[in-house]
Amino acid sequence: RGAMDYAVGVDVVVTGPQTGLDDVQDALHDILGGRQISSAVRRNQTSNDVNPTLVMEAGREFALGGNTRLRPFVEGRWGFETLARVGFDLTIGPRGKGGLLVRDPVTGQRYQAVFGPEPGLSFLLGADTAYVDHSEILNRERGIQLTDARTRVRAGVNWQGEKGGTVFYGLTWLDEEFEAQKESQLVGSVRLRLKF
Repeated sequence: RGAMDYAVGVDVVVTGPQTGLDDVQDALHDILGGRQISSAVRRNQTSNDVNPTLVMEAGREFALGGNTRLRPFVEGRWGFETLARVGFDLTIGPRGKGGLLVRDPVTGQRYQAVFGPEPGLSFLLGADTAYVDHSEILNRERGIQLTDARTRVRAGVNWQGEKGGTVFYGLTWLDEEFEAQKESQLVGSVRLRLKF
């Protein structure tokens, strides 16, 4: 709308044994030779729940010259986690032009949902910080003291070929999310789109 772009949507977060993911993990461990999930781990997993979350983001892209673009943004989430976030994304290269980019909720990496026509190589940098008011999974009932600030720093590289195939790899540093968490995390992201 005008110079601004908006993303509004709803996420649904399903947790607990109802997801069946513990059985999938056991099956993979059978195939790959890992240990089975212990009964203590199964008893202590998050309880069954379904949490809808409203997500809203507003941002504006500024051309800095050549193929370099800066996009500051603000985001709000209400539901599974309630938070307000402010940050930026810097893109150097043609990635995303003429396409539609959406944000991964965990890493903050933006990825292409609708691909633009321009091939080439792009580098991505970004960071954001959030004030966290509430979390269904990190809460006092479970004996967890939530941190009220959460910071992410990310970098990535994206290549799009002439025929529409793409390869993306990114790294994201995630700050501690609760008081007893011993250290921050480094998370990798991979996305492949092959056309044949």
